[in-house]
Amino acid sequence: MNSQNSNPDITKIEKCPSDVQDIFIPEGQRIKVSDAINWIGDAWSFISTKLGVWVLMGITYSIIEFSIMLIPKLGFILFNLLEPVFIAGIIAICETQRTTGKFKFRQLFYGFRHKFGALLKVGMVVCGIKVFGYLLVALIEGEDLYRAVFDDFYSAMNYNDDSSEFSFLSLGITIIYLFLTTAYSWFSPALIILNNVKFKQAIITSFNVVCENIGGIILFFIIIYILIVISGLPLLIGLLFTTPLYMATSYSSYRSIFYKKEVKNNEVN
Repeated sequence: MNSQNSNPDITKIEKCPSDVQDIFIPEGQRIKVSDAINWIGDAWSFISTKLGVWVLMGITYSIIEFSIMLIPKLGFILFNLLEPVFIAGIIAICETQRTTGKFKFRQLFYGFRHKFGALLKVGMVVCGIKVFGYLLVALIEGEDLYRAVFDDFYSAMNYNDDSSEFSFLSLGITIIYLFLTTAYSWFSPALIILNNVKFKQAIITSFNVVCENIGGIILFFIIIYILIVISGLPLLIGLLFTTPLYMATSYSSYRSIFYKKEVKNNEVN
């Protein structure tokens, strides 16, 4: 597994000499459950230095997302296929900002130019699991299988169903496929574009790391979703800040899990 970044468009500058260096851990590491909360704080510290452009990117990304989901019949599939590609772009923006101090908006589309095939495969895994899960739930609940997969976002929002019941079995299946899609995709884009990890190894590593840190990750998602819900209450204005915050946690969590700081040995023999 190559831990070096060979992608030319993620520009880097030499840092000032330091006694501390970041060491990449290919298999990831287990962290304290409470440390997962720091991902949110780290992400905020990261975006707050360039808050204006991050808010603008959050708006742009949200518009792109909803536009894709509104595509008739194919919105759901396209959204899930392309989401890892866009996440790779967010990761590229974060990496460039960390290493150069510059925010490069165009790198939101970085994944379409670099490692697109591997990122699309991640999307195919996510999409396949979700479609299978949706179909199982639809079968159990007696819903229209076609609507479960091919309805666009607008149609789904306006679909009226008199039945409000949702069986425990369906709930269990939903939890399982949400866990699987998150586990396989959360760290995969970063590993693929920043560390040149192959598709298969990336999703396996991502899955294993999520399982090892499941307590912290559950706590993280509970807190971040509470923040998102609260921020959406005052006329959705708070979402201008929590949307880019959530986006940046994909990078802060990656750095927390796959890197450790080590003091350099400056002794001269």
